[in-house]
Amino acid sequence: MASRIGVLSVDSLVFGSVWFCVFGSAAVVTGCVPFVADIFFVYFFHVCMSKKLANKKLRGYYEFCPVIYPRLLWVSVGQRPGDISGMFVGRDGKDLDIGQTGGDGSVDFCGLAVLEVERRSDGRRGELVVFKRSKDMTMSVCCHEASHVCDAIEEAIGMEHGGEASAYLLGWIASCINRARLGDGPFVEMK
Repeated sequence: MASRIGVLSVDSLVFGSVWFCVFGSAAVVTGCVPFVADIFFVYFFHVCMSKKLANKKLRGYYEFCPVIYPRLLWVSVGQRPGDISGMFVGRDGKDLDIGQTGGDGSVDFCGLAVLEVERRSDGRRGELVVFKRSKDMTMSVCCHEASHVCDAIEEAIGMEHGGEASAYLLGWIASCINRARLGDGPFVEMK
């Protein structure tokens, strides 16, 4: 694991220095010093910003609307159980029990589907999928949780499981979970 200096890793600094020495030397010989300096600045800025953005931890959840089904899909990645309980309640109006927590407040599972929850802010109902962290979002875990959500939505609307309709619904759910894994999708920040 690389040592950290601010938002840059030592590996990035070493690579950037080697890159600048090799291409900078060639630029001095050919007289292209300003051009290479500009390229080095762009590279260095890119490394700084990508590391900084990658380390930003957002508090909240991703929200997806299936349009034709009366349930929203919420995906939470890396949130503490207390934060999740602060945003949602169970179908009976009681606080959510997200599971066992460690001393640091983290959850002890990779993925968990919490079915038929209600958002505290507006009373909208939906299905909530909670992941401990994005690296736990393997294809196996995402598909497993998507299957639970599919079953819950089908049960809520009285739809029989199986056939094309179920396949499309399951595909949509898995796609939404994957978008959350990639950090792409409508994000609702916790206030």
